[in-house]
Amino acid sequence: MDQIKDFLIVTIGKLEKVDYALVILLWVIGFVLAITGNPWIILAIVAMHLCEFPIGWKVGRSAGYSVPLLLVMHFTFGFTWWVPVLYKQRLD
Repeated sequence: MDQIKDFLIVTIGKLEKVDYALVILLWVIGFVLAITGNPWIILAIVAMHLCEFPIGWKVGRSAGYSVPLLLVMHFTFGFTWWVPVLYKQRLD
């Protein structure tokens, strides 16, 4: 199980910019659909970010991020933000 976890951390960590672009695209699609009456993608993204918030908080605080920056990055990018932070911490 640790090998799978390590593989995911390394892979997501190396694809950080691609992940950010895909998340922004997902937010845009979600907002367009929400305007047309289908808010389900936005609601799903918010629900996922709320569920993973304790992990993002722990990783962000241990990396020295300020609370406002941590909140913005986590609720915008979710695990695609904090997994690369965790990856960079493991490299140090």
